[in-house]
Amino acid sequence: MIITCSPLRISLAGGGTDLPSYYQDHSGFLIAAAIDKYVYVNLHVTFDQKLIIKYSKMEVVQEIDEVKHPIIREALKFVGIGKPHLEITSMADIPSGTGLGSSGSFTTALLIRIKAISSILKNLPSRPATSKLSVWESPSGSRTNISPHTAASPVSVSSRMGG
Repeated sequence: MIITCSPLRISLAGGGTDLPSYYQDHSGFLIAAAIDKYVYVNLHVTFDQKLIIKYSKMEVVQEIDEVKHPIIREALKFVGIGKPHLEITSMADIPSGTGLGSSGSFTTALLIRIKAISSILKNLPSRPATSKLSVWESPSGSRTNISPHTAASPVSVSSRMGG
Protein backbone atom coordinates (compact mmCIF):
# COMPACT_ATOMS: atom_id res chain seq x y z
CA MET A 1 0.00 0.00 0.00
CA ILE A 2 1.32 3.40 -0.94
CA ILE A 3 -0.19 6.66 0.30
CA THR A 4 0.71 10.02 -1.20
CA CYS A 5 -0.45 13.47 -0.19
CA SER A 6 -0.36 16.69 -2.14
CA PRO A 7 -1.07 20.11 -0.61
CA LEU A 8 -4.06 22.25 -1.43
CA ARG A 9 -3.53 25.92 -2.23
CA ILE A 10 -4.98 29.34 -1.71
CA SER A 11 -4.93 31.97 -4.42
CA LEU A 12 -3.27 35.18 -3.32
CA ALA A 13 -3.94 37.00 -6.60
CA GLY A 14 -5.50 36.23 -9.94
CA GLY A 15 -8.01 33.64 -8.73
CA GLY A 16 -10.10 32.44 -11.66
CA THR A 17 -7.62 33.57 -14.31
CA ASP A 18 -6.40 29.96 -14.51
CA LEU A 19 -9.80 28.82 -15.81
CA PRO A 20 -10.16 28.26 -19.58
CA SER A 21 -13.24 30.49 -19.72
CA TYR A 22 -10.98 33.40 -18.71
CA TYR A 23 -7.50 32.71 -20.07
CA GLN A 24 -8.72 31.77 -23.58
CA ASP A 25 -9.83 35.38 -24.09
CA HIS A 26 -7.41 37.12 -21.70
CA SER A 27 -4.01 36.28 -20.35
CA GLY A 28 -3.97 34.46 -17.03
CA PHE A 29 -1.86 35.24 -14.00
CA LEU A 30 -2.04 33.51 -10.66
CA ILE A 31 -0.07 33.70 -7.43
CA ALA A 32 -0.84 30.87 -5.02
CA ALA A 33 0.58 29.31 -1.86
CA ALA A 34 0.34 25.77 -0.52
CA ILE A 35 -1.51 25.30 2.76
CA ASP A 36 -1.44 22.59 5.41
CA LYS A 37 -4.52 20.77 4.04
CA TYR A 38 -4.01 17.84 1.70
CA VAL A 39 -5.45 15.47 -0.88
CA TYR A 40 -4.47 11.84 -0.18
CA VAL A 41 -4.22 9.08 -2.76
CA ASN A 42 -3.83 5.47 -1.68
CA LEU A 43 -2.81 2.79 -4.19
CA HIS A 44 -2.92 -0.89 -3.43
CA VAL A 45 -2.02 -3.74 -5.79
CA THR A 46 -4.85 -6.30 -5.78
CA PHE A 47 -4.81 -10.02 -6.49
CA ASP A 48 -7.59 -9.80 -9.10
CA GLN A 49 -7.30 -8.20 -12.49
CA LYS A 50 -9.73 -5.38 -11.86
CA LEU A 51 -9.64 -1.74 -10.96
CA ILE A 52 -11.38 -0.59 -7.79
CA ILE A 53 -11.71 3.19 -7.47
CA LYS A 54 -13.07 4.92 -4.37
CA TYR A 55 -13.69 8.66 -4.26
CA SER A 56 -17.05 10.36 -3.72
CA LYS A 57 -18.30 7.38 -5.77
CA MET A 58 -17.09 3.81 -6.13
CA GLU A 59 -16.20 2.13 -9.41
CA VAL A 60 -15.21 -1.49 -10.04
CA VAL A 61 -14.18 -2.12 -13.65
CA GLN A 62 -12.19 -4.64 -15.67
CA GLU A 63 -10.68 -2.24 -18.22
CA ILE A 64 -9.24 1.25 -17.91
CA ASP A 65 -11.51 2.55 -20.70
CA GLU A 66 -14.52 1.72 -18.47
CA VAL A 67 -13.40 4.18 -15.74
CA LYS A 68 -15.84 7.10 -15.46
CA HIS A 69 -13.53 9.39 -13.44
CA PRO A 70 -11.75 11.32 -16.23
CA ILE A 71 -8.57 12.21 -14.31
CA ILE A 72 -7.99 8.63 -13.14
CA ARG A 73 -8.78 7.13 -16.56
CA GLU A 74 -6.45 9.48 -18.42
CA ALA A 75 -3.66 9.22 -15.82
CA LEU A 76 -3.66 5.41 -16.12
CA LYS A 77 -3.58 5.70 -19.92
CA PHE A 78 -0.85 8.35 -19.81
CA VAL A 79 1.43 6.16 -17.69
CA GLY A 80 0.62 3.12 -19.84
CA ILE A 81 -0.93 0.78 -17.29
CA GLY A 82 -2.42 -2.18 -19.13
CA LYS A 83 -3.47 -4.67 -16.45
CA PRO A 84 -5.39 -2.90 -13.71
CA HIS A 85 -4.55 -5.00 -10.63
CA LEU A 86 -5.13 -1.90 -8.57
CA GLU A 87 -7.28 -0.24 -5.92
CA ILE A 88 -7.21 3.56 -5.85
CA THR A 89 -8.73 5.50 -2.96
CA SER A 90 -8.74 9.28 -2.62
CA MET A 91 -9.54 11.40 0.41
CA ALA A 92 -9.07 15.08 1.23
CA ASP A 93 -8.98 17.34 4.25
CA ILE A 94 -11.42 19.70 2.50
CA PRO A 95 -14.27 18.86 0.07
CA SER A 96 -13.91 19.41 -3.68
CA GLY A 97 -15.28 22.58 -5.23
CA THR A 98 -13.76 24.92 -2.62
CA GLY A 99 -11.42 26.63 -5.08
CA LEU A 100 -8.35 25.31 -3.27
CA GLY A 101 -6.94 23.40 -6.23
CA SER A 102 -8.10 19.93 -5.20
CA SER A 103 -8.20 18.63 -8.79
CA GLY A 104 -4.61 19.68 -9.41
CA SER A 105 -3.45 18.29 -6.07
CA PHE A 106 -5.29 15.03 -6.74
CA THR A 107 -3.79 14.73 -10.22
CA THR A 108 -0.27 15.37 -8.91
CA ALA A 109 -0.54 12.79 -6.12
CA LEU A 110 -2.13 10.23 -8.44
CA LEU A 111 0.48 10.58 -11.18
CA ILE A 112 3.37 10.38 -8.72
CA ARG A 113 2.05 7.12 -7.24
CA ILE A 114 0.99 5.52 -10.52
CA LYS A 115 4.37 6.29 -12.04
CA ALA A 116 6.16 4.82 -9.02
CA ILE A 117 4.15 1.61 -9.12
CA SER A 118 3.81 1.28 -12.92
CA SER A 119 6.72 -1.13 -13.40
CA ILE A 120 5.20 -3.49 -10.83
CA LEU A 121 1.78 -3.31 -12.50
CA LYS A 122 3.20 -3.77 -16.01
CA ASN A 123 4.99 -6.96 -14.94
CA LEU A 124 2.06 -8.65 -13.17
CA PRO A 125 0.79 -11.81 -14.88
CA SER A 126 -2.81 -11.88 -16.10
CA ARG A 127 -3.56 -14.20 -13.20
CA PRO A 128 -1.16 -14.01 -10.26
CA ALA A 129 0.55 -17.32 -9.60
CA THR A 130 0.38 -18.80 -6.15
CA SER A 131 3.71 -19.35 -4.48
CA LYS A 132 5.20 -20.05 -1.08
CA LEU A 133 5.63 -17.25 1.40
CA SER A 134 9.09 -15.94 2.11
CA VAL A 135 10.20 -15.02 5.59
CA TRP A 136 11.90 -11.69 6.18
CA GLU A 137 14.03 -11.25 9.26
CA SER A 138 14.55 -7.68 10.43
CA PRO A 139 17.86 -6.50 11.92
CA SER A 140 16.24 -6.79 15.37
CA GLY A 141 15.48 -10.47 14.76
CA SER A 142 11.68 -10.29 14.29
CA ARG A 143 10.29 -12.30 11.37
CA THR A 144 7.49 -11.40 8.98
CA ASN A 145 5.80 -13.52 6.31
CA ILE A 146 5.95 -11.78 2.95
CA SER A 147 3.83 -12.70 -0.06
CA PRO A 148 5.05 -12.04 -3.61
CA HIS A 149 2.58 -9.13 -3.74
CA THR A 150 4.45 -7.27 -1.01
CA ALA A 151 6.69 -6.00 -3.81
CA ALA A 152 4.35 -3.01 -4.04
CA SER A 153 5.60 -1.80 -0.68
CA PRO A 154 7.23 1.65 -0.74
CA VAL A 155 10.02 0.23 1.43
CA SER A 156 12.67 -1.89 -0.22
CA VAL A 157 12.64 -5.21 1.63
CA SER A 158 15.18 -7.95 1.04
CA SER A 159 13.81 -11.35 1.89
CA ARG A 160 15.55 -14.58 2.77
CA MET A 161 14.26 -17.97 3.72
CA GLY A 162 14.21 -18.52 7.47
CA GLY A 163 15.91 -21.58 8.83
